Amino acid sequence: MQAFVYPAEWNVLQNDVHEGHTYTITNFNVRAAYGSLRPVSSPWSIIFTQYTIVQPLMVVPVAIPNHKFEFVSFGDIPQLTQSYPQFQSPTNSIGEFDTPPVLVLASVKANCHFGAIRITSLPSTKIYVNLQDASTAIMRQSRLFDQANNDAHNDP
Repeated sequence: MQAFVYPAEWNVLQNDVHEGHTYTITNFNVRAAYGSLRPVSSPWSIIFTQYTIVQPLMVVPVAIPNHKFEFVSFGDIPQLTQSYPQFQSPTNSIGEFDTPPVLVLASVKANCHFGAIRITSLPSTKIYVNLQDASTAIMRQSRLFDQANNDAHNDP
């Protein structure tokens, strides 16, 4: 699996990471690997964040191999990318629904990133599911009640 470290995070970690050592890495993100110049064949990529913690592993378990590399000539990478399947969105990952779910997303940021739509929540984001459902109606009423109380307290 390939790991990706942004320069700001690497500046913090570079003195703690040494070739040939084994580490416990926590608080990182995993995402589908993308791009045409992937150096390894794993479909996943680790992304280090500002919260990533790297700690040396003092006792290396026998089950962890010391070295597992897949060296690929840079010129061969474009050809290898042709063997990867293109992104396919699942059409039925849960099963058939009796009634289709309804989602209402309020105050979100949507953008297109490498051909996929990304939705990012904000502090003000609200998500409503199955508006016709009784529990959703109760949630909506409580939000309306909270909003009415806030408006009443903020009136001069």
